[in-house]
Amino acid sequence: FPVQFSKNIVYLKISSQMDFIREQINLRTDLKKLFLDTTNTLEEILKNFEKKISSDSLRGIEGGAASVYFNAYTKLFPPELNFNKRTRRPPEDPVNAMLSLCYTILHFEMVREIELIGLDPTIGYYHNFEYGRESLACDFVEPFRVHVDRFVLKLFKDGTLKLSDFSKDKEREGCYLAKEGRAKFYPLQFNWLDSIRVEVRSFVRSFARSIIDEEDLICD
Repeated sequence: FPVQFSKNIVYLKISSQMDFIREQINLRTDLKKLFLDTTNTLEEILKNFEKKISSDSLRGIEGGAASVYFNAYTKLFPPELNFNKRTRRPPEDPVNAMLSLCYTILHFEMVREIELIGLDPTIGYYHNFEYGRESLACDFVEPFRVHVDRFVLKLFKDGTLKLSDFSKDKEREGCYLAKEGRAKFYPLQFNWLDSIRVEVRSFVRSFARSIIDEEDLICD
């Protein structure tokens, strides 16, 4: 069960990334070739899931897909935001700052849903147990990361957040949402969570049923 569950988690994640980039092909015709190449590459990566995959090779597949995906995703943002790659701890630019913040918000939404149905959020399958980490919530976040990516893109594309809404200071490294930016963002994040909560809850409860019924989740 752990290996099959992990395969499904990563499969769903890569599939959602591929679908998201495919959506952009007609929206950004100037980047059509890049996006077509990206979706074709991700589609080829997904074909590996027809083979027997170990846990170690699965992480390599996920990492390769993420590199391909973010190479395309970064091109959706204006150059002045300096978003050239995914950076964490600390995030180095406004887009990375928002991705990290929203992934964290999504993580704790997953923790809440897991605890509501009586599961232990610290015992994961794809993410191994690590003291102080809700590994099962980390597992569940993976297929939903694209919801964050779409939300963050919309925030900048609509002009809700701008470069002036972020700051860097000497006390801590990285780029962070400033006071004015937080005032804009936090009311919107509640609406965003509401828009995906039904899907999140359905996914978590489907997993709970698969434990009870001793059934593996199926890639589709």
